Amino acid sequence: MANPIQQRPLEPILAELIKMGAQPNGALFIAMRDMLTRSDKTTTNNGAIQSAANVTGRTEPLSSTLQNVTSAGQLSTADAIAADGSTFGRVAITALTANQPDLSKAGVINKTAANISETTNLKWRTAAHSTAQPTNIVITGTDSGGGHASISYPAFNLRVPTSDGLFVDIAEPPGLSIGLLNSTQYFIFMDDPNFNGTGSLVPSTDPNTIFQSGNRFYSGVVTTPVGGGGPTTGKPGGQGGGLNRATVLA
Repeated sequence: MANPIQQRPLEPILAELIKMGAQPNGALFIAMRDMLTRSDKTTTNNGAIQSAANVTGRTEPLSSTLQNVTSAGQLSTADAIAADGSTFGRVAITALTANQPDLSKAGVINKTAANISETTNLKWRTAAHSTAQPTNIVITGTDSGGGHASISYPAFNLRVPTSDGLFVDIAEPPGLSIGLLNSTQYFIFMDDPNFNGTGSLVPSTDPNTIFQSGNRFYSGVVTTPVGGGGPTTGKPGGQGGGLNRATVLA
């Protein structure tokens, strides 16, 4: 609804009061003048609040108080939500995907393992975790005939360090690898990415195969028998192949 009040300056209104018989020094005129003067500072002749008006208890004009509010009554910037930066903050848009924090984004800082707690199955990959000691393991090489051999081992414990300087034994399942060469030295690696006893056997003639995976542990070495020969027994945990238990491999 439009405001029916005609916008008029203050002085003509006072002049009309005098014409109507009001005495300029009379109590009624002075009261009317004071009232109009006060309202003139805070509202327009159309009844709108003046932007220069002060809010009670504040020293700045209303225009400063509402400078972050749009004509639609919305905040023009998120900074206007709260001035207390120690309590309130905002996330950079470069750290979000569909309004959710996303660790793959450039806007997320301090993305290091040290800021993410270890769990039972997920461990930080450190130099300590690269030293493993198989216990109660017997690696066996067997001639399979036809120019082939196999390597097997029973269930065993893979002893790895923990973040508190101690160790834990991971029960690994038995393994078998077939179709290998006779009279050949094989290095045995264990892949257990979750540190939970679901490892698999990886035999290789190249000791550097351990570097192909961050979840790989060196478990031993064995030389397969000659064709027609009897079983051979390998050496666990870095005792063979020029390696030792104290060597960090990956």
